[in-house]
Parts: sequence; structure tokens; C-alpha cells
Amino acid sequence: MSLFGGFRTAFFCSTLVAVSLSITPIVCAQPPLNLSGVIEGTVSTEDGTVKLPGAVIVVRTSSGQQVAQQMSDGDGRFSIADLEPARYIVSVTMDGFQASESSVVVTAGAAATLAVDLRIAPIQERVDVTAQSPVSATGSLAATS
Repeated sequence: MSLFGGFRTAFFCSTLVAVSLSITPIVCAQPPLNLSGVIEGTVSTEDGTVKLPGAVIVVRTSSGQQVAQQMSDGDGRFSIADLEPARYIVSVTMDGFQASESSVVVTAGAAATLAVDLRIAPIQERVDVTAQSPVSATGSLAATS
């Protein structure tokens, strides 16, 4: 019986070592730290009721250097990833609407959310009328009979 008892102990110990070695990578594996952040949001008008596809979103550092540019999708959404933690200026433009500019703080591993509501630009028309003064063959404006 001691032969089988020793075999059981050796089998149990080797099984325990194999199981612990296979579990160790699972326990010790950790996801890499996410050192970047995201700016995401929507572009709309009329207090959010009309989403605006095709708006141009430009992200600049606080010193004015452009770091990203993107267009809003068909639902007016945008997402700009892989931004270093910092304060950014986000400009949104679209033809027919007044431009918008916002300050956004990006933190590591997080998403900063921005809802941009563009106002309809006022219509500006300019009409230039030019005409020449009518001058008769005599050089006078007086009518001749």
C-alpha cells in the first residue's frame, strides 16, 4: 500500500505543479496601460434635433498645432482616438453654419464627450449695381428736339 500511496502523492504533486504553472500566466497577465484618450461626440443643429453628417472636426493643441482632423459620420458622430492627455481646442465647421470652438481636456484611458450644436449662419447677400450716366452725343444730359 505504501507503493500506491507514494505514487498517489507523486501524481498529486505533479498535477498540482502543472495546474499552478498553467494558471500563473492567467493570474499574472494584465492588460497594457492605456496612456491615451479619446474625444468623441456628435454634431447637430436645432438644439440637437438634426444631426449633421460631413462636419469637419479639427483638434489642435493649446499652442495651436493641429493633431487630428475628421468628418462627422452619417449620424453626426465622431471619435478621435490616440490623443495624449492634455487640453485641446476642438473646432467644428460646416458650410451654411457658424463655426464652433470648444476646449476639451483629455485624460489617459478615458473618453471626453463633446456635443456640438452648430447655429445656422445668417444669409448674407451683396448686390453691386453699376451703371454709366447717359450722355447724349452733344455731351449734355439735356433733351434735344
